Amino acid sequence: MTDIIDEDSSYSYEILQSQHIDECSHLLTRSFALHNDVVRHANRPQNVIYQYMKKLVEYLLEEQLSLVAIDKHTKKVVSCLTCGDYYRCSNNEERQRQSLESPLLCLCMEMEERFTNEYKKFHQFEKKQILHIYAGATDENLMKKGKWKRLGYKIRRLACEYALKQGFRLALVEASHPATLHIYIDKLNGKVFTSIQPQKWLWKHHDNYPYQNYEGEEIPLVIIKLDEMKLC
Repeated sequence: MTDIIDEDSSYSYEILQSQHIDECSHLLTRSFALHNDVVRHANRPQNVIYQYMKKLVEYLLEEQLSLVAIDKHTKKVVSCLTCGDYYRCSNNEERQRQSLESPLLCLCMEMEERFTNEYKKFHQFEKKQILHIYAGATDENLMKKGKWKRLGYKIRRLACEYALKQGFRLALVEASHPATLHIYIDKLNGKVFTSIQPQKWLWKHHDNYPYQNYEGEEIPLVIIKLDEMKLC
């Protein structure tokens, strides 16, 4: 069975496999360390970010919902999007423990809890209902070639379309970068369910405001109805 779910003249779009773990982890690390304001504010060493990203990619591998874009000429991973079943994520005890030491993770989980509580009022919360989009990255060298935005959009659209075929109805994502927020809202017809202003957010585990000097925008939680996506 092929892992390719789509391709064009330049790239093949494939389900992430074990041979992609290291490339994806490095790509995610570079992207978040250099371009994500919230992660940059924390001032974590890149090796720490890398270890977190690698664990995330390895954790999601078995679900076979994450995608990579492979350059047909160089055979390198130039874009990746890590995704999983939100039901499994919400029952992940390791993630709960990590939130005790990671304010960003704790902030995201607080928004997720708001959504889960509202969702349970109207639906039975089960597997294969909600796709959780975790983190994505596209090779920054493609910015100069004008391919970065197109590739970033396409890999997200394909991930959502693939999840819809697997029976998922919704996608959930914390969009902390303006470019990806634009894709989820304007290109994929997502809606902001809730948001948090990091500067005013109280980290209850430590009773402090870890982002009080943060100068970026609020972080929204976006919900996408997979059968109502725009196809640009």
